[in-house]
Amino acid sequence: MQRSNLIFTLLGFGIWALGFNMGCGQQESATTTTTLPSAAGSITVSGSLYSGVVSATSVKAAGARALSSADTPISDYQVVAVGTEDKKVYFPDSKTDANGNFTISNLPSGESFYLEIIDSNQKFVAPVSFGVAGDAVVMAITNEAGGDTINLGKIAYDDAKGVAAPTTEVFASQLDEGSTARAKSAEDLVPVGAGNLGRGTGEAYFTGTLEDKVDEDDDGLPDIVDIDDDGDGKVDGLDSVPRRPGATETARNALCHSNTFANLPMNYENYPTYIGGSLNNSPINVRDNTILAIEVVMEPGNSPDLYSDVRIVEGPAWLETAKVSGSAALWKDSDYRLEKESSRWDIHVVPNGTPEAGDVLKFQVTKTSDGSKEYFISTLTFVFTDIPRLIAYSDSGSPATKEGVALNLLTYQAKGNKFEYTGNSVSFTFTAPKDDLGSYISGMNYYLDGINYYNASGGVIRSAGSIKITPDEVSHPAFGTVYKTTFTPTTEAFDSFKVDVKAQSPLSGGGNASQLINFRKI
Repeated sequence: MQRSNLIFTLLGFGIWALGFNMGCGQQESATTTTTLPSAAGSITVSGSLYSGVVSATSVKAAGARALSSADTPISDYQVVAVGTEDKKVYFPDSKTDANGNFTISNLPSGESFYLEIIDSNQKFVAPVSFGVAGDAVVMAITNEAGGDTINLGKIAYDDAKGVAAPTTEVFASQLDEGSTARAKSAEDLVPVGAGNLGRGTGEAYFTGTLEDKVDEDDDGLPDIVDIDDDGDGKVDGLDSVPRRPGATETARNALCHSNTFANLPMNYENYPTYIGGSLNNSPINVRDNTILAIEVVMEPGNSPDLYSDVRIVEGPAWLETAKVSGSAALWKDSDYRLEKESSRWDIHVVPNGTPEAGDVLKFQVTKTSDGSKEYFISTLTFVFTDIPRLIAYSDSGSPATKEGVALNLLTYQAKGNKFEYTGNSVSFTFTAPKDDLGSYISGMNYYLDGINYYNASGGVIRSAGSIKITPDEVSHPAFGTVYKTTFTPTTEAFDSFKVDVKAQSPLSGGGNASQLINFRKI
């Protein structure tokens, strides 16, 4: 089964779009997904996962090259294999036991495999490196020399470095030296993508030519767990072209792709820019204000009736507390099922928890024809941690710019949760939203959305469509690059209007964050 890419824009777990053809008429998305194959092979990979330390340099002693030192067994983790040629994901027979033991059975012969570690919270935490080839890290193992079993012995997971490695180098005949990654400075065994989920910044930035392979940017992470497939510093969910130009996604059994995306709308009165004359630095309550949209989209021309059931069978801790949007019902009470729509299966949920980049969801789809099941895995590539915030406004009726204390919450509340303006137009100055690292996100698409006009009694007179804007970029001493645009309301009589200043992922259909603000004309 072929890998498909998802969108998880959520605040970032929201999701969405790439700028190239995905093979079934869709754009690529913000989370990365792949189909899990049926067990049918003859090769077995086994080992024992431990906490420990991965050596900065591999040391050869008594005929064996030491790669790491192991301390304590780790239980309840998953070690998954990713084929270098078929790009399929193969799950272990079970999670690691009390002694850290794991086995991945039924792997196909004639294939090499990357190994990736998913922790007990269903989050991707580390790739496994296997040795050194010149200046590069060997990231895959193979059985091409013969034999049905590859026993890796103890594998030490170094949490500080975000990588794992066997305590001793595997046999040279089992190393796939054609599957290597760039090494971090002063490290022999740590690929540049380790510890940062593959984000292509600093020395992980990729300047080479992308190739059609499981790890396009040679950072040590297969694309299915890499949040920045092309290593350009833009995570997939915020990159209009996140992978090799012209790359296509091959649908399997009428499935096109899966998406998970988040929207983070905040009313000004619930999250004001200023409180008491000071910038509001309190963190946004992401868990209660994010709405995640999760969907499995059919290939054009195929009906969702081909499947009798679609659900998530494994995921992070927030699944336990997630509620169906608009309902008090916990999602788990319906066994994490998605609902059938005209061209897809989908669900909208409030996580009541904190999704994070690196979170892994496992989807299960059941065929109507024979009841057989297929599985998909997706990795969340980013989350929003802040919204675009109004930091100043002015109007055509007066020259003064309202900012700072003029945007206080009390000022807004005193006017019935509205700012006042005069004249025929209003100019807004606002910030970009922030990502999971707390950094302002560049390259977003901006809209004035959700525009409603009200009479003095609060009744809606008219609603207007979404307006895509190209705001001017302005340098601000406190906020760096900010954005400014002018809005001209309707000429029809009204008392006040509401507008959402929305930042939308450049991925088609991707997640968004917005601040909802009311203005009264005086």
